Amino acid sequence: LPDASLTIADADVDDEEEVLEALITNNTCERLVDEAQERMIFVEPYPLADKKTGKRHLKDLTALWRQLIDKTQHEVLFDGVLFPWVIEWMCAMSQSRHRGVRHTGTEAGMALMVRMTELAVELATQATAKQRQASKPGKKGGAGMAAILKEEVQKLQENETALEEMVTAAFTGLFVERYRDRAEEVRASCLSALGRVMQLHPSMFLADTYLKYLGWSLSDMAGAVR
Repeated sequence: LPDASLTIADADVDDEEEVLEALITNNTCERLVDEAQERMIFVEPYPLADKKTGKRHLKDLTALWRQLIDKTQHEVLFDGVLFPWVIEWMCAMSQSRHRGVRHTGTEAGMALMVRMTELAVELATQATAKQRQASKPGKKGGAGMAAILKEEVQKLQENETALEEMVTAAFTGLFVERYRDRAEEVRASCLSALGRVMQLHPSMFLADTYLKYLGWSLSDMAGAVR
């Protein structure tokens, strides 16, 4: 927001991480929402709720976050800085009193969760293939090549673990908080994402920890959620 009253000085801290921690909060999100409403910046229906263009806006929003992950997957995605804070901000948005902000934050967060799950599965597949390659007898390159492959497998597994940790953070901070939201489109977004990640990564998601949410939602009053 231009000339918004929120500034880094409001955080009253010196360390960059502490600045982010102080700024990326539910309170910060609500302050920005209140200011936007006072300035009449928000329009109704909000983009995702527009009957004519809502589906296109949702498709574009999902594509944006998927592309961001794809463009950063070779380094930035795993730096432990950008995406954990992105998830924190999505969590803050998803708890807003404003339905449009809450819905948009949830959709973006679920898109991140699904794409990160897809990528984790892809990395696991690559690691398995390289392990198999390294174990073949008489492998060209001998011990040197085996050592290189072992390092590559270790890196892939580390990145897979990092992705699963971020997926868990998104699930805990977004899904668990919003799957019972009063807005059915928010609940539907959560359950759609849960179904998708269960298909993608059954070894992680076909467990009681996650299945219980699916069971509880089968009794939802809204057909779009069930």
